[in-house]
Formats: sequence, structure tokens, C-alpha cells
Amino acid sequence: VNPNRTLHTTTIGARTLLCSAAGRMIGPPHPGVPLAYGTAGFRARADLLDSTFFRMGALAVLRSRSRGGLAVGLMVTASHNAEPDNGIKLVDPDGGMLDVSWEPHASAVANAADADLAAALDAVADAVGVVSAGGGRVLVARDTRPHSERLSALALDGVSHLGGAGEDFGLLTTPQLHHIVRHANGGAAGGAHVGPAAWASEGGYAEMLCTAFAALLPPDLGGGGLRAPLTVDCACGVGGPQLAPIAQRLPPLPPLP
Repeated sequence: VNPNRTLHTTTIGARTLLCSAAGRMIGPPHPGVPLAYGTAGFRARADLLDSTFFRMGALAVLRSRSRGGLAVGLMVTASHNAEPDNGIKLVDPDGGMLDVSWEPHASAVANAADADLAAALDAVADAVGVVSAGGGRVLVARDTRPHSERLSALALDGVSHLGGAGEDFGLLTTPQLHHIVRHANGGAAGGAHVGPAAWASEGGYAEMLCTAFAALLPPDLGGGGLRAPLTVDCACGVGGPQLAPIAQRLPPLPPLP
């Protein structure tokens, strides 16, 4: 388990969605620039995304509640975009991308007028049949961009605003968060082909990869010209610090010829 993980939760006695009264601004103000959710989630200049991160934290709680409280994920990253950009994508309970039927909900909530945010969240709840104000588990991770920690905190604020339980996993790659969400839910979301519950962690991800890698190694790896140097491009990002501990756990290999 990530020793730096922080649990964020709160309880607010209000109507179904635990939102502030309609007509009051909730969270950071909208920047006035329309945003659309796609395969890569939301991506834009980081200084335009404060409201989007807060709102996606709230939406993630609704997604979790719509699946009976199963964990969902929020990944703070713009992948290979330039450093001034950032982005956020939702991870579904099975560890896959957000179901496409929810993409319009994400865009509607992200672009709602400040005074209409509570109504926009209510509309999503009505559309997907969320009737309970309890529950909702959201796992949040981020990359190494200088603004990612601040934006991640805003997403966790949005989770707390709707009374959900947010867990901060700190620095992870996108595949690591997808893996953790999938294994946190186990067979309830991922079906039969899910590893042990102990894999629902950063260390569990490394164990899975290293175990599979060791099983793939041929017995005659040291000869016959089967080996060559491997260079991993981590794009000056979170891949570098995350790859190092995985490399240390790999089985010892014979020297290159």
C-alpha cells in the first residue's frame, strides 16, 4: 500500500447529492472556456482547469454511487502534452476508461454555469438513477507536473463536497492507477480475470509486472544473441521515478555478450 496515501472524507447533510443550495457558486469559478471530455479526458492549459478538477471530483462520486459504491479513479495528467498543460481522466471500476455514456455528463458538469452546478449534478444523478446520498469511493493519482499536486487537491475537494471518500495515491503512472482501481474492486467489476486483492497497490503493480516478466524469460536467455540493451523513454515525467523500483525487482539477468 502507498504509505503516502491520504484519505479525504466528509459528511454534509443536504439533499440527495449533498450539494450547496442552487444559485450558490460551488468550488472554483468556471474560466469561461468550453471544454469537452474525450478519450484523453479533459486537457487544456493548467490555469484553465481549477473548476474542472473540482467538478470531476464530484462527478466521480456519482459514478461510484451509480456502481454501488465501487471505487473509480481520477488521473491527473496531460500525458505527453507540453508542461504548461494538464488534464484529468476518469477510470471506471473495471480499470478501463470512463464509459462513453458518461462523457456527455462530464462535459455538461464541466461547462455548467457556476450558479447552475448543483442543478447539473442533480441532473446527472437523475439520469443515471442515483438516489442515495451515501457512499462513493474515488482514488486519485497524479504525474510530476508542477501544478498537478494543486489540481489533485481540488479534485479531492470535489469528492469531499459530495460526501465521498477520496484517497490520494500521490505520484503514479496512468496504467498504475487503472491497475489499482481494477484490483480494488476485484471480481465485482473486473470479472474472473483479476489478480489478488494485494495487487491493489503500487507495490502490487510492480509484483504483477515482474512476476509475468520472469515467467516469460527463456531458459537460454544468456546466449544465442537473444538479449540487447533496452532503453525506456519516460518523457521527462512520472515514468522515470516509477520505473526505477520496478527495475530493481526484476530477476537478475546474465550480462550482455
